Amino acid sequence: IQRTETGEFVMVAELNNAKEFVAKKRQVVSGKSSDGRTEILSGLKESDAVIVVGFQELNEGQIVSGPWVKG
Repeated sequence: IQRTETGEFVMVAELNNAKEFVAKKRQVVSGKSSDGRTEILSGLKESDAVIVVGFQELNEGQIVSGPWVKG
């Protein structure tokens, strides 16, 4: 979870029209935190692929890849 003066957000991998995964910023509202985990109260769907490694260096719209990408 990244925090700015305008709120909290995470980066998710979303499939674009060219069938590539791109980074998208998703506004979220966080809840309780414990043991390095934080609940998300709103802003995500269960099926969203949240980017948890390297997200600090991502720009919105940037193509992302990794071992989780199937294709």
